[in-house]
This record gives sequence, C-alpha cells and structure tokens, in this order.
Amino acid sequence: MERKTVKKTVNIPAGIDNGQQIRLAGEGQPGGFGGPNGNLYLEVQVKAHKYFHRKQDDIWLNLNVNIAQATLGADVEVPTIDGT
Repeated sequence: MERKTVKKTVNIPAGIDNGQQIRLAGEGQPGGFGGPNGNLYLEVQVKAHKYFHRKQDDIWLNLNVNIAQATLGADVEVPTIDGT
C-alpha cells in the first residue's frame, strides 16, 4: 500500500455541528481484489466564536445594555454574522 498526501476541497454545509460527519463517496481506499474505492468520512469540529454561541440551530449573542439604555430605548449596534 502506498501512502500519499492529497488535498481536497470540501463543502461544509451550514448548520453542521461538532461530531457530525461528512461522507465523501468513492474517496476512500481502493477495495480489495480490484473493488471500487470506499468512502471517506470526515468528522467535523466547530471552532468556538469570540462573541456568538450556538443552542441547537440558533445563534446567540449576549449583549450588555445598562438600565438607562434599556428604559430609555437607546440605539445600540448589534454585531451579526454578516456585520453590524
């Protein structure tokens, strides 16, 4: 068996979570006795974000506002995934 390094571009679906797997059909090792290539499974580890955290399929952000802002209805900038 020959070992080699191969680079692949893989599309990661939105909403994937820690421990979930992505199957790349036919990208594994060749089958025995000339059979087709097997599947390659990638296990995903999602890196934690500085501000946002996930609860199931929802993205949460803790934003601190003081009592004056809350009672007087101040305008505050809220960071989102796509900007403020």
